Amino acid sequence: MRKLTLFATILSGALLTGVAVAAPPPDQIGIVSATYQEASGKRIVDVAEKVADLCGGHSRYCQFYCASSTFGDNRLHHKKICRVTYRCGDEVTRVTEGEENDPVTLRCAAPAHDN
Repeated sequence: MRKLTLFATILSGALLTGVAVAAPPPDQIGIVSATYQEASGKRIVDVAEKVADLCGGHSRYCQFYCASSTFGDNRLHHKKICRVTYRCGDEVTRVTEGEENDPVTLRCAAPAHDN
C-alpha cells in the first residue's frame, strides 16, 4: 500500500492548473481537483465533481474508497490510483493519493482559537 501526502502553501485565489480556486470556509474541505487513473498514467478520468459530492463542504474530514464502485470503471484489470488536491480554508492546498480499493482520507486541522 502506497500513500503520499504533500503539503504546499498557496495564496487565496491563486491560479492552479489555469483555474481560479476560491477558498472554502475555514472549517471545510474544498476540492480543487481529483483524478481516477490507471497507475501507468495512460488513462486519466476527472472525478472532481464526484469527490466534491462526497467530500465538499465536510467539516475537516472525509474518507472514500478509490474503487470502481465509487467512480465506475470500463477498463477492468488495470491498476488504478486516485489523486485529490484539496484546500483547508484559505491556508493550505494538500495533495493525497491512494491505490485502488484503498481508502483516501482528506483531513484539515481544527482551526486554532484565540484565548
